[in-house]
Parts: sequence; structure tokens; C-alpha cells
Amino acid sequence: MLWKWLRDLIMTLGTDGMSSEESDVDRMLNAKVLRVNVQEWRRLGIDEYVELIDAERQIDEGGYKEAGSKPTPRIRAPDQNKTSNRKPAVGLPAALYDETWLAGLDDYDREFILQVSSKPFEHFSHLYFQVF
Repeated sequence: MLWKWLRDLIMTLGTDGMSSEESDVDRMLNAKVLRVNVQEWRRLGIDEYVELIDAERQIDEGGYKEAGSKPTPRIRAPDQNKTSNRKPAVGLPAALYDETWLAGLDDYDREFILQVSSKPFEHFSHLYFQVF
């Protein structure tokens, strides 16, 4: 159930809803990392679900081929990483936008620019407590 929901989340967000990243070298790890830029418009909590997907790739060898490059660690640190300059994804369900950010927009921007969908999307915390 969790993996189906995560797939639906990623598919609904689409490429425009994904965070951008910047390459960096972490001095403590002495390794190349990707610093995930903060999407101010995206609902708080989405990054934690994306981290579940990233973590599965890091620890689970089942289903992954040995060939190819190993995944680069992604660092999500809202207090340290840059804010993304990408435009917000258009047409997402309201549940995927940050409530405060969305409330700060006027009706025209919500309806005609963002085209916020009225399609429901199950709330994260409800599912989180069901699964864990």
C-alpha cells in the first residue's frame, strides 16, 4: 500500500513537482553529494516521502543491477540548502501545495495561473500513521 501511494505521489507531482539539485562535495563525507533545493510552494512532508524512495535504493540491493553508477547521496537540509528558483508545478491537487503559501495567493493566481486541481489527494499524516 505504501509503495503504491508513493508511486501515485511521484506520478502526480510529475517532473515539474520534483526538486532541483546542485552538485557539491561534502567535507565531512569527503564525497560528492547532491544538495536538494527547497521548494517553498510544496507541502511540508513531501521530502520525507521522497527520502523513503532514496533510502530504499541505498539499502536494498534486490531488483537493482550492479552495472551503472551508484546513486549519489542527496542532502535535504532546508536550513542549509538554497531555495529553488523553479516555478511551482501547475495543476496539482491543493493537498500537495503548502497551505500557507497557497493561502497567500489570490483567487486569480490559484485558479488561472496554478490551475489548482480539485482532485483529492489523501493526506500524508493519515497514511503515515496507518502504515507505521
